[in-house]
Amino acid sequence: MSPAAYYVRRATQADIPALVELHYRVFDERTHYSLLFGRRFIHATYRWYCEDPSAFALVGEVAGEIRGSCTVNQGSYYAVFRHNLPALACALLSRPFVLFAGPIRSRLLALCKRRFLRRSTPGPSRNQAYLAYLAVDAAARGTGMGKDLIQKSVEECARRGWVEVVTAIHRSNLAARFMYKTLGFEDYPAFSHDDLVGIVFKRLSTDAKLAK
Repeated sequence: MSPAAYYVRRATQADIPALVELHYRVFDERTHYSLLFGRRFIHATYRWYCEDPSAFALVGEVAGEIRGSCTVNQGSYYAVFRHNLPALACALLSRPFVLFAGPIRSRLLALCKRRFLRRSTPGPSRNQAYLAYLAVDAAARGTGMGKDLIQKSVEECARRGWVEVVTAIHRSNLAARFMYKTLGFEDYPAFSHDDLVGIVFKRLSTDAKLAK
């Protein structure tokens, strides 16, 4: 598959089922803890990314089929939970054991710690964006789709006036960490905890261009 064989565009409501299926093909509960909340919650999050003005999703298509996606929202990663409380509540009612899962408990503790230390730890601002999900199907890897999805997401953030993009990557995902570094992302220790490494892209402008 050549780099020219894919097409990147904004996601729509019609794409939500395909986005959910892609999410489940690419991630598992060890690498993406929101899967612990179940398929209904994942569906709600993608609906939010496709509909809410403070968020957006891009997709990469190959021959009309969605093979990659990237979701970004204004503020912190936790915005997706705040804006989908009914779906989250339903998930917790049907899966109460989730709260006792090590990864979820660790994230909740990290969030509480960040709130208690907010005066000394930089928190998200209205001009900060969080790159939440980057998913590329195995069949589309090596085409440049993932890199292009990030580039176009940064450009959309710049168009919206968001001055920086942050995200967190698993420490063991060396390939992804290297890719983000080649695109201009820098280490962001304030977002690093447990098995995640925080990174940030700070050079946003209305004509943001990243290294190819």
